[in-house]
Amino acid sequence: MVMRQMNWKSVININREQLNYIRFVDDSVLITENTIKLQKMLQDLNTKSSQVGLKINHSKTKFLWSDTLAKAQITIKGEQMEEVEQYVYLGQEINKLHNQEGELSRRKKAGWCAFNSIKDVLQGKINKATCASLFTSTVLPAMLYGSETWSLMKTEKQQLSAMERVMERRILGISICNQIPNEGIIHKSGVQDVIVESRHSKMQWAGRIARLTDNQ
Repeated sequence: MVMRQMNWKSVININREQLNYIRFVDDSVLITENTIKLQKMLQDLNTKSSQVGLKINHSKTKFLWSDTLAKAQITIKGEQMEEVEQYVYLGQEINKLHNQEGELSRRKKAGWCAFNSIKDVLQGKINKATCASLFTSTVLPAMLYGSETWSLMKTEKQQLSAMERVMERRILGISICNQIPNEGIIHKSGVQDVIVESRHSKMQWAGRIARLTDNQ
């Protein structure tokens, strides 16, 4: 309700829609052309929020600008906001360099966390189909969250594939010393290939975007 009362001038155009902020529940991102406008937008938001008993959390509020803008200090009620090089919005890292190295690193860590949480089951006496289904439904989503918007380089694809092969070898109890090629590991494990799954997710997302109507 508060955001709808803001009388901010539009700054970007996406599919003929003028946007100056994006939000999901209480996670909001303000978008503007320069730091002067950002300071004004924050002041307006803080004023309107206070009128309905809401407060901006200073410790969780950060700002990021592109290298083309001059540096400045942004404050809320006299308190200076923290400038960051990157931040995580809805589970995905956004950074001023517009690269995905940091996000891929986060996804690989998330993948290992998901794998380690169920490794005893995966390495136990369950049949191949159940093991593959559990891996595909648990580990791959952690590795590929947000991958619909990725543009993977060859080396990045190789890193993700190598990570999955290590996991598969651990599931199967096969050491590198056994000299079994990757193709054999994939066949034995029966799990979905991470790169194929990434491509499939990207195509599904593209299809949904293509079917969207205006204002969605």
